Amino acid sequence: MTAQPHVHPADHEEELNRLREKLARMENDQIQAGERIAALERLVSDLSQELERERAVGHSLCQDVERAESVSRTKSEFLTNMSHELRTPMNAILGLTHLVLKTDLMPKQREHLTKIETAAKSLMNMILNFIDLAKLENNRLVLEPHPFDPVRVVEQWNAALAVKARKKMHLEFRCRMDPRIPRSLVGDSKRLLQILDNLGDNAVKFTEKGDISLSVDVVDRSPGKATLCFTLQDTGIGLDPPVRDQLFQSFFQGDGSTTRRYGGAGLGLAISHRLATLMGGEIRGDGRPGE
Repeated sequence: MTAQPHVHPADHEEELNRLREKLARMENDQIQAGERIAALERLVSDLSQELERERAVGHSLCQDVERAESVSRTKSEFLTNMSHELRTPMNAILGLTHLVLKTDLMPKQREHLTKIETAAKSLMNMILNFIDLAKLENNRLVLEPHPFDPVRVVEQWNAALAVKARKKMHLEFRCRMDPRIPRSLVGDSKRLLQILDNLGDNAVKFTEKGDISLSVDVVDRSPGKATLCFTLQDTGIGLDPPVRDQLFQSFFQGDGSTTRRYGGAGLGLAISHRLATLMGGEIRGDGRPGE
């Protein structure tokens, strides 16, 4: 005969309570897990929607960039075409004016024609600047390297600028060149002269009295290579810091009064900056108001 263990009813109740508590905890954990899963699903949904919005914005930005580039190309092509169309009649005006000035004229007639020639040359220079700017903006301007004598280029520029400086009674012009400058280099002398012309014209334009000076120094020289530094200084109206920071931007003028008083389209320095960069160099301006 086998004896059966005796289990007190209170023990059964305690075990059932433990099971109920365990089951309650499991149900609570399951509820919390469900809430966490739901929160994660909402987060994933929100992230997906945000990603779609960012993709839509990115696509819109790409389209905006493409449209802007297309507009820029169209503008540059139009500017180039119009500039060429304007250059043709300007060449005729300049040529015919030059021929008429060689004939016998009354003093007043010669004075008027000389003013026409000066204005036409100024307009032609602006047209050529527009053409160069359009080429630079579209990466179509190609340098034409060739052997040249930098000293002769500077002498040529020096002679032309000295004439312009002498038109102002209280303005002197000086030029100093490092004797170590090599007499034969390979580069685009036409574009170098264009940069010097733009800088020199600005110096004369904004300097009423005092002096303008150019220094050309050899800052580095190795076999087959030389680095030259051109420093142009003047005693003109000077530069405010905000103007200095934007000096080489296209169409930039210090303010409206500057444009009215001195004229110009604000292209010369911008083109010079881009040309210098294209030639592997750099250009910068410095100064203070009144200096």
